[in-house]
Amino acid sequence: MENRRSLFRGFKNFGSLMRDVVHEHKELKKELNKNPNSPAEFFRPPGALPEVQFLDKCTQCNDCMEACTPGAIYKHFDPNSKANLTPIIAQDVIPCELCEDTPCVTACEVDALVLKEDEKPIIGKAQIYIDNCYTWNGIDPECSACADACPLPEKAIKADSQGRMRVNNSLCNGCTLCTHVCPEFHNAIKVVPLTEERTTPQ
Repeated sequence: MENRRSLFRGFKNFGSLMRDVVHEHKELKKELNKNPNSPAEFFRPPGALPEVQFLDKCTQCNDCMEACTPGAIYKHFDPNSKANLTPIIAQDVIPCELCEDTPCVTACEVDALVLKEDEKPIIGKAQIYIDNCYTWNGIDPECSACADACPLPEKAIKADSQGRMRVNNSLCNGCTLCTHVCPEFHNAIKVVPLTEERTTPQ
């Protein structure tokens, strides 16, 4: 009987501990959202200033959303975040097409979205998880799905001398087409958004 009581007490203590952990995680996330210096957790439209400056400049006017031909830009909704109602892109839903004429940048009259002359639009960079990648773990050394999907003439993803896929971050623009074709169930490639610095990833 005493053993059963001890067991139930153990379950109760474990449940309390898990509730505390979940609560602490939620509170931490709220604090990060309140801190404008924390990195963005989402994709911004092309030409977005570093996050602090972007939040200071953006007036939530919707002009970039209305100018976006594929309809990839929409408002972020999180009342607890300083980014609430600012424009973001859901790359796995309607990807940004990185239009050469960047109508979203042209539509922004407050310069929250800015591209220098001849600067190519970029919203993220690809990362390969070698444990999952078939060319790295030997499951299919001939797999080239991500490289084939890369729309850039120079190809931001290429096989190295050993046939393993690698990303050239100086070329990658974050279009995410590679992520949609990866045959690995857990996906061996992911595109992460630019955060504090809007520069060509190195």
